[in-house]
Amino acid sequence: MSELLALGVSHHTAPVALRERLALVDSQAVALLHDLVADAAIAEAVVISTCNRTEAYLVVDDPVAAETALLGRLATQADLRPTELAAMAYTPRNCDAARQLFRVAAALDSMIVGEAEVQGQVRHAYERARAAGTTGPLTNRLFTAALSAGKRVRSETRVGEGGASISSVAVDLARGVVGELSQRDVLVIGAGETAELTARALAQRGVRTIFLANRHAARARSLAERFGGSVLSLDQLPGRMEAADIVVASLRAQVDAGAAAVQVFDSWAGLLSPADYRRSVLPATRRIFAGLEDLGVPRIHFGVGTGELLELLAEAGPDVVGVDWRVPLDQARARLGEHVSVQGNLDPAVCLAPWDVVARETSAVLDANAGRPGHVFN
Repeated sequence: MSELLALGVSHHTAPVALRERLALVDSQAVALLHDLVADAAIAEAVVISTCNRTEAYLVVDDPVAAETALLGRLATQADLRPTELAAMAYTPRNCDAARQLFRVAAALDSMIVGEAEVQGQVRHAYERARAAGTTGPLTNRLFTAALSAGKRVRSETRVGEGGASISSVAVDLARGVVGELSQRDVLVIGAGETAELTARALAQRGVRTIFLANRHAARARSLAERFGGSVLSLDQLPGRMEAADIVVASLRAQVDAGAAAVQVFDSWAGLLSPADYRRSVLPATRRIFAGLEDLGVPRIHFGVGTGELLELLAEAGPDVVGVDWRVPLDQARARLGEHVSVQGNLDPAVCLAPWDVVARETSAVLDANAGRPGHVFN
């Protein structure tokens, strides 16, 4: 008997750095769809991929085999072990899976409840799967019903009043921090879906000087032409970050909105040598932390694969330095000194182990800290 299986990772369960690694452009999504239905355990497949979630909805004969197959493929995409990805994934089945899709399509599961973009994203995912030939009777009925319900929620309730989106809310918060935006220089890092929505929101509010920086110059140039911006190379990014009035995703705005701590999460820093980091990244990061000093909340600096950069992360001026689980905590303490608090560092894969292993490894981390103050266990 066929079952409905959903497997996903979203802003509820995973940090943005991981969600970025799981995000799929159209060609990648189509390739994944074909790969999935080629598996004997999977009869139908639709994949939703946005800036805040990647979810697959599958019609399967063997849910366990299908879940294992999908985890393996997504883990390969994100360059993770399947066990690491499984720790952050949710896997509702049948009615629970359908309920999850209905919540997504109605914008009830969004970071900004009632936001305006998600129904179009769900529709696009469904139409892409139909064009790829990977839908069938169950997914056709499911997605048609979910989209219809989402439309009713928006038209018959007040959940979508104001047409809010993550990008429009971020821009409004930035205006609350720095005042009128029309005379400000704004830097948008990236050229994907979120960057496009942010550039549109900025242009709608009268911003005339928008700088876009992205690894793919053609994409950044396309956005710049549409919204009257200028394109920067990544080499120009650090200097422009120091000059820009707003770097999108303003940490100050998050504190004003109620955040009790802020974290700069650098997912690229580990790719750099210490010399390159000091020259190209540290000045801008130091400016960010200096600009947050008066807020009175803990400032955390974390980077992926930054074991060789710990001292430089501390030089940027945070209150807390994140320590990757690959670096023993006592060694990190010795390198950073007693004046720096640390966040870390249990291997996330351990969370899937039997409880006695979790307890033993947790105790090992705490023992390495040796009772010293200023330790955020993560």
